[in-house]
Amino acid sequence: PARNFPTLGLSLLRKHDFMQQDVPINSRKPIPFETDLFQGKMQLLIRPKDTADDRYHHNLVFSKTKVKFVIQIQGKFKYVPNGTVFAGIEMSNDMDPPLIMKGLATVILRHVQKNLPSVHYSFGGKMEKPHVVAPAMAFFDRFIATKAGSHPPPIMEPLHETLTSIEARKSSTSTTMGSWNKDTTYSFGCMTEFIDLPYWQLVGLDFVRDTDLRNLWGENALRLVMYEHREKEN
Repeated sequence: PARNFPTLGLSLLRKHDFMQQDVPINSRKPIPFETDLFQGKMQLLIRPKDTADDRYHHNLVFSKTKVKFVIQIQGKFKYVPNGTVFAGIEMSNDMDPPLIMKGLATVILRHVQKNLPSVHYSFGGKMEKPHVVAPAMAFFDRFIATKAGSHPPPIMEPLHETLTSIEARKSSTSTTMGSWNKDTTYSFGCMTEFIDLPYWQLVGLDFVRDTDLRNLWGENALRLVMYEHREKEN
């Protein structure tokens, strides 16, 4: 478990299904990683319960925003994807929530769909794990593409993108939006003020009360995923 977050453990699933355990949270150095699709570095920052526990990240990030956590990823694709690159979250195993919790989750997901029309979600089945995904360019809260020869933004500082750019990305209903290449450096950011990871709580929504997420997904691990999906050829 990470220092000051004893209820959490962070792992990286690298290429060839190798799992790196005990990855640091709130590190002051980016964490390198490589998958079959993408190679780069990442960081996970979580708002400390007490400012004194991590004044460095409080001053750099959390004093300027209400978000509970920030995930940032930066790097390059190892090959040019031919299919759609999706990003999102998935559960490590099947879910069997009580009917009332499944209904609550459906209400929340439909609300998400209003702001992110390209989102796809499932409670799982024989052929898939429970997930909430969208095309990567729409899913992430921040997205910056830096062409070869230019300097990408510092990964250890909050990523900045104009509101116009964010709204254009997220309002798209296309599942094939965007093109990728191997020379561009891509920076992605994901953040929320509504999930309290150390306590596994859904908080702060004005249309539902605060909820213990373990009532929805049990003891499942929560995964951030990015992958290429290719349509089957006829």
